[in-house]
Amino acid sequence: MANRVKKPLPERLKRRAKLIYLKLLRLDDPPERIALGAAIGVLMGILPTFGIGGVLSIILA
Repeated sequence: MANRVKKPLPERLKRRAKLIYLKLLRLDDPPERIALGAAIGVLMGILPTFGIGGVLSIILA
């Protein structure tokens, strides 16, 4: 196998962000549903759930 050189971290992060953005653009859902999912995700990320975050995530999924 050929030795592959790892690309610098900023370049890898930029590529990953671009791939996520393109996935969002290709979703087959109305914009309102995508926005609601993003809002619920942000809420779950900042809400201190003290151990029940996993259960809430399953219920909201």
